[in-house]
Amino acid sequence: MTLLDWIILAILVIAGILGLIFGAKKRITRKLGWLVGFVIATMFYAMLTNVILSNTPLGETGASYFGNIMIANVSESNTLAILNSSYSDVIAIDGAQSYLATGMTSIGIPKFFASYFITKIYFTSGTVAMALGSGICAAIAYVVTYVILYFVSALLVTILLRLLLKGKEDGKVGIIDRIAGLALRIIEASVTILSIMLVVIGISYAVPSLNEWMVTQTNFGSGTVTLSGIYYNLAWQIINAFKLLG
Repeated sequence: MTLLDWIILAILVIAGILGLIFGAKKRITRKLGWLVGFVIATMFYAMLTNVILSNTPLGETGASYFGNIMIANVSESNTLAILNSSYSDVIAIDGAQSYLATGMTSIGIPKFFASYFITKIYFTSGTVAMALGSGICAAIAYVVTYVILYFVSALLVTILLRLLLKGKEDGKVGIIDRIAGLALRIIEASVTILSIMLVVIGISYAVPSLNEWMVTQTNFGSGTVTLSGIYYNLAWQIINAFKLLG
């Protein structure tokens, strides 16, 4: 076994021991809370954001705020003319998207993100600057709403589950709970190790010596099965799968 094998084995053993000692009930409760939070946030963040921006002063205020920032940071006369034009007039002409993209990129927003912000425009009754400002405001609002929904939902569900289970706990960790804890901890440790492997492989593209060390430690391509080699091979399979999808 190589040094990397021993390190991975130690991580798995420690994770397994912790799982046997503490069980899985509390961890499953917490993780179920985060899972429910993720589902709720994913399902409702867009709808909630749209309701807030459409039915409160925040929508127009945000559009005006970011629109004014755009105008204040542009000195080129043609771009200023576009930003101060009526959005409804500009959107009706050929090549409207390029004009809108020009307004975004003129303040340093990369073209890719400019296109994304344009798709989020919700304020269309004012100037181009306000319309583009509304796109930026919406994009930021989506992120903020998602994060708030995620953490609030996860916290509430976790608290509720703990309250429901509190009366059923006798302070002891049963054998089933210990086995579940062992399995859960090892799975978590394995996912963490695999994630680290993916990061290391990415770094090794720029650091040849690291790549050589990993190949040696994992016996990659030698036909020998090692603990570290299992994770390293799986990481490469994931990378290659994404390459095929691309």
